[in-house]
Amino acid sequence: MIIMEKVAIMTWFSYENYGTALQVTALCNVITDFGFSPYVINYMPRQNKRNIRLSRVFSYISKLLVKWRSGGMYEDAERKNKFNVFIDKHIVLTEKCNDSGELANLNRDFNVFVCGSDQIWSPACFDAHYFLDFVDESVKKVAYAPSIGLSFVEDENIRRDMSKYISDFRSVSIREKQGADIIKGICGRDVPVVLDPVFLLDKKKWSEVIPLDTRASIKEKYILCYFLGFNESVWMHVKKIADMTKLKVIVIPRYNRDLSRGYEVKRATGPVEFVELIKNAELVLTDSFHGLVFSVTFEKPFFVFERFKTNDYKNQNSRIYNIISLLGLESRLVLGKTNIEKRDIDLEYAKINGKLTILKSQSLEYLRNALNTI
Repeated sequence: MIIMEKVAIMTWFSYENYGTALQVTALCNVITDFGFSPYVINYMPRQNKRNIRLSRVFSYISKLLVKWRSGGMYEDAERKNKFNVFIDKHIVLTEKCNDSGELANLNRDFNVFVCGSDQIWSPACFDAHYFLDFVDESVKKVAYAPSIGLSFVEDENIRRDMSKYISDFRSVSIREKQGADIIKGICGRDVPVVLDPVFLLDKKKWSEVIPLDTRASIKEKYILCYFLGFNESVWMHVKKIADMTKLKVIVIPRYNRDLSRGYEVKRATGPVEFVELIKNAELVLTDSFHGLVFSVTFEKPFFVFERFKTNDYKNQNSRIYNIISLLGLESRLVLGKTNIEKRDIDLEYAKINGKLTILKSQSLEYLRNALNTI
């Protein structure tokens, strides 16, 4: 009997967010394929109690306005249950860790700790535990594709802490070039940029991980819309494209306002249904990073919209810019009043897949070497 080395993964898993659930599933699958036994640390993020700056006050006010205009966030008990079932099926959790002491006890059971991916290193929700501050030896620490998310770190105290914790890693990678630039600036360290774990599984593998076929319930060809931000202008694009293509429009709701736009709404959409809806779509319209990632994975025509205004201190557009730049997909970014014509919709994936294959190989090599060295 072969006993596989156990690997502890420190990342988000509990949010009712498609990207969160699917990135941790992907990372666990890859680490398993490398011959290790992955366990996700059962820790809930603590509230960020850093000083509130004026920019954050404006952001809070903006959120209140969005809540008023959008009718509030869409809530769905069945969807929530599907997330819970998905996590129970696809990842193995450690015992619950409520504090630093219980996290530190994991050193007795694990010789390898991986933090990543998702925006676990975002200054907007800083938590030192996601920098593996509880791991007793730096040699045990690997960072695989954590995202800082923002284009700069505003808080000097957070910059100082990030520098201290990142410098203690033996092996560090990051998900976006902007994050690599930030790390270089705050601790003078050059780190490689690697792919989000979702990209590490190809469409064949994802179809094995997620076998459900929702196409049986949607007979017509359709456009899939999934927007995390509340921006009425994107819906003008949706209407124009729907009229132009004569395709049915399917909406994964984010806000209550999405229920009354005149299109078919897919309620109770869990992670499985999310992937299948993208897999079977004729065209995807989204402002979601992982909506983009799965569109590319399943070689779907798509357009991605900016979710954040440039002057928003929580602007996370950099992760979109990064991946479309790496894959040469700048033409799929919709800015403001960009005019989309029918001839713009089709997308040739031969060159894109060639670039993605190289990036995937480099990312897998980094993670494999980091784990095997330890």
